[in-house]
Amino acid sequence: MDRPFPFFLAPISASTFLNEYLDRNRLLIKRHDPHFFDQLIGMGEIDRLVTAVRIPATNFNLARDNDPLPQSLYCSGGGFVDKARMLAQHEDGATIILRSIEQWSPPLNRLRIMAEQFFGFESQINAYLTPPSEKSTPPHWDTHDLVVLQIAGRKRWRLFEGRRSLPLGEERFRIGVDYVSPDYEEVVLEAGDTLYLPRGVIHEPVADTYSIHLSIGIHPLRWYDVCQLALRLLAEQEGSPLRRSIPLTPGTELDAMPAELLQPITPALMAQALDLLHQSLASTHATDLSGRLADFAARQ
Repeated sequence: MDRPFPFFLAPISASTFLNEYLDRNRLLIKRHDPHFFDQLIGMGEIDRLVTAVRIPATNFNLARDNDPLPQSLYCSGGGFVDKARMLAQHEDGATIILRSIEQWSPPLNRLRIMAEQFFGFESQINAYLTPPSEKSTPPHWDTHDLVVLQIAGRKRWRLFEGRRSLPLGEERFRIGVDYVSPDYEEVVLEAGDTLYLPRGVIHEPVADTYSIHLSIGIHPLRWYDVCQLALRLLAEQEGSPLRRSIPLTPGTELDAMPAELLQPITPALMAQALDLLHQSLASTHATDLSGRLADFAARQ
């Protein structure tokens, strides 16, 4: 399948990334070019999003050290951010987190389109603005892959060993419960650099200087998701043995299971599940029809 190549992975080729890194290994691309992402976004657009766009509180967070700040410190009535109070907290060391920010930024929406076309999965973009020597989260892993674009400043990423690889979508990292190795590898991102982390890699970013980075969250479709949907399709068929109750008593034995349950999920059922998942993903993919409205108005 031909995949449009995303510029944020250059100079790594698409085949190299897909065969050697996706789901397997972290990738650090050092460019030594602080202006590499100028074509995508600059400080002017970041400033507009933070100070001028009315972003709802559901898409906006402040965090300091390892904890999110209560929204009562920076939100007003009506569920929107009080920009003056938010900026005061930011100047005092809090990290600004803009979630799914592509909804308010055409350049970032085009970035999301680029990521979804390449990976084939639903994506979203968060922006993190961190004052010097600050961080916003403790070590943790995510259930989605990360592509980090360092827009401005310098940030150190501490990468730890854990005991969970490629976690499922409904799993969540439990602070103080899930294992985090005492030792860590440290990589430094400077403006223009890219970092790819497969889901399950434990990370803790800490800003050296004032730092702005974009995080593209790649939400993968797993074989587990396909099998789960195929099983549901099988259960929805009239007369399916999957609908029967289970006598959960101490004497229940495996030979009490209806023989039909041992029949494998068929390739046709898997194909139907895949088709339904593809339709669902297609309905959520970002679009960019810039100019179409103006063309229609001009034709009138």
